[in-house]
Amino acid sequence: TPTLVLNSAWWGQFDAWYAAFLLFSAAALFREKLCLSVFFFAISFTFKAQAVFILPALGPLWVVEVFKNRKDRTLAIVAGIGMALFGYAFALFPAWTQAFPLNGVFEIYGGQTNTFHRLSMNAPNVWSIFPNADYGFWAPTGIVIGAIVSLIIATGVFLKKGRWGSSLMLDVLIFTAILIPFALPKM
Repeated sequence: TPTLVLNSAWWGQFDAWYAAFLLFSAAALFREKLCLSVFFFAISFTFKAQAVFILPALGPLWVVEVFKNRKDRTLAIVAGIGMALFGYAFALFPAWTQAFPLNGVFEIYGGQTNTFHRLSMNAPNVWSIFPNADYGFWAPTGIVIGAIVSLIIATGVFLKKGRWGSSLMLDVLIFTAILIPFALPKM
């Protein structure tokens, strides 16, 4: 994806790791191993919060998988929530070990949203076309647009899951990983 190339090649970030664990998550899901899929996603999230860009396609697949097998439904839901919380705690662990105040540790990701007041930070997305647009109006509007795009993807994936093969679903996951950062401002 463009963000993967930009971040890895130019900034030397851990994009290859988070992308690898996203692929592991998809592969585990295609093998109907829901807990392992959520676990790999949580590890991916610990490397980069941008892993959430794939959730509009991956999340509905998890929901379909949970309700497909009634026997494992409760275990899968509890394991998924536990692994997501573990992933978040694991991501915050380095800040906590460096004596960052505990109340500030939980605000790390939320605080990053107000760091830059630009619609695009050199990201190859639609917002880079309008560098001087009114940030106060277009940032929240763009987030709503991104949420609508995510909801459309999630609805489509949820409604069509039973009729798609693994190859097409992988295409949808990759498309989502490209489209969401392209549609969202503040990238």
